Amino acid sequence: MSADARFRFRPTGAVIDLSALTRNYRRLRERAGRIEIFPVVKSDGYGHGAVAVARRLEEEGADRFAVASAEEGIALRRGGIAGQILILGFSDHHDAPVWRNYGLIPSLYDIAQARAIAGAVRGSSERQPVHLKLDTGMGRLGISPGELADMIALLRESPGLELAGTFTQLARAQEPGSPATDRQIETMRGCLAALSAAGLDPGLVHVANSAAVLLHPSSLFQAFRPGLALYGVLPSEEIDPNGWEPVMTVEIQAPVEYAGDLMGDLNGRRGRIQGMDTKGATQFIRAQAPMAEMLNYQNDLTAMTQGRASFTMEFDHYDFVPQLQADKIIAAAKAAKTGEEEEEE
Repeated sequence: MSADARFRFRPTGAVIDLSALTRNYRRLRERAGRIEIFPVVKSDGYGHGAVAVARRLEEEGADRFAVASAEEGIALRRGGIAGQILILGFSDHHDAPVWRNYGLIPSLYDIAQARAIAGAVRGSSERQPVHLKLDTGMGRLGISPGELADMIALLRESPGLELAGTFTQLARAQEPGSPATDRQIETMRGCLAALSAAGLDPGLVHVANSAAVLLHPSSLFQAFRPGLALYGVLPSEEIDPNGWEPVMTVEIQAPVEYAGDLMGDLNGRRGRIQGMDTKGATQFIRAQAPMAEMLNYQNDLTAMTQGRASFTMEFDHYDFVPQLQADKIIAAAKAAKTGEEEEEE
C-alpha cells in the first residue's frame, strides 16, 4: 500500500521497519559475542507484531524466543515459528497439555507452582523442559536464595521435569556501575553454585537484558534476553544512541495550518516533515517521528487530526497491514519512555 493510499483512510499510522530490526539485532549480536540470544517478543513484540518480528529474526539465525504467556507462544507457533519458545511469566499446571502440544517451555518461579507443575507432568512419556527463575533482588516473580534448597529438593524428586535453563531479572541494569546490579550478579553466581553442588545442571543461564548487555558485560552468561534495544529503544540515557534505529515510527498527516506547531513539536523528537498531500481543497503535511518520542504527543495528534487519529501497523513496503490497537502502541511507548522492562528486557 502506498503512503498516499494509506493516508486517504488513516491520518496517523504506526509504521514498522523490519530492516531496522535486523540491523539492531546484528548490532546486539556483535556486542554480546558468541552467546545464545532470546529475543523478547512479548506483548505482540512490544506492539511491533510478534510473528513478523520473529520471522525476520529467524531469518537472521535466531532460534529461541521469549514471551509472556502461553497464548503468546501459541500465536508464534500458529504463525510458523519453529524455534524454542520460553514463557517468562505466568505458567499454570493446567496448561501442561498446551506446553506439550505447542512445544512451549514454562518458567518455575514459585514453590507451590513448581510442585503443581511437577505433579501435572508426572508419568508423561517425555520430560517437560522448564527454566528456573531466581529472584536475586528484583522483588517480583522468582525463587529467592532462601527458597532455593526447597526448590532443589523438588527438582531432584521430579523426574518429569527437565531443568533446561536458569535466569534472573535485573532491577537497575540501566544504571552504569550500579552496585545493585553487581550484587544481583553475585547472588546469581551463588545460586548457580548451589545448583551445581546439589548435582543439578542449571542448563542455559541467562541474566542480561538490553541495558545489561550494553552497560554490564559481567552480566553475560550463556545467553541474553534483549527486548527494547531490538526495537531501537534504548533503556538508558547513558547508552550512545548512534547506530540504533527505531523500528516503529509514527506517520502523521495534519492540516497544513498546523505546520508551525508540528514542526516545533517534532524538534527534539528526532522527527521530520516528509512531504505534502492534498485532499480536495485541503492541504496536509506528512511527518514522521519515532514512537517512543511521541508518547506525550498523543493529545496533540488527536487535535491535529480533528479527532480522526487511529493506529495501524505496516510492514516494510506496506505490503502487509494487520490491525494494531492503539493501547498496545501506547503501552509499548510507555515502557520505552520509562525504561521499565518487565521482561525485558
